[in-house]
Amino acid sequence: MCQPPNSPDLNVLDLGLFRALQSLRYKQAVKTIDDLIHAVEETFENYPVAQLNHIFLTLQLCMREIIKVKGDNSYKIPHIRKNALEEENKLPEQIDCDSDIVNETIKYLN
Repeated sequence: MCQPPNSPDLNVLDLGLFRALQSLRYKQAVKTIDDLIHAVEETFENYPVAQLNHIFLTLQLCMREIIKVKGDNSYKIPHIRKNALEEENKLPEQIDCDSDIVNETIKYLN
């Protein structure tokens, strides 16, 4: 089973960035296209770098869950309390994938 090529869970922009930018942009009143462009650019420039890290961690978590269910989309996006981990200085830079899961998936694919 393959994930659709445009799956929002596998597109880091859809997974977090566009949604976050859109919600921040809605906080500003715009009346023209130029105002909209300026608001989106300003929102993008001021977007917190730490939040980008959170989005990429969520992408890695989704990838791991997809591997666990052998490509099916019957999984839930996992939550690891990224804000709390960050406050404790324990937020990982990358998500580990257990070797047993990888080996099971390789057997499945063969």
